Amino acid sequence: MKAAQVGGSTRTIVTSAAVATAPLRRITPSDSPSSVATSPAPPVRGLDVTEREREVLVLVARGLSDAEIAQSLYVSLSTIKTHVSSLLTKLGARSRVHLVIAAYEARLV
Repeated sequence: MKAAQVGGSTRTIVTSAAVATAPLRRITPSDSPSSVATSPAPPVRGLDVTEREREVLVLVARGLSDAEIAQSLYVSLSTIKTHVSSLLTKLGARSRVHLVIAAYEARLV
């Protein structure tokens, strides 16, 4: 772990070989929803999630907030919160960070 100055606040950055080796791109508000939305993902072995949950998982892994995901998928914020909660339960994850790791390990991103 290391501390980094991000936009005026100090954040702790956790690096892992599984995550740190893949190139990441921060999605910005200037990205249009159509450029962020994903095409239908093929079934992933080991992840027992619905197609919509898979789409949400990919967008979580890309760093989008719940509000940004809701906008890009044209659904309500509460729907996205339900999907994220379901993903956390189904994948045995304790946080969004664990969801990102699961997405990378499943090669969804």
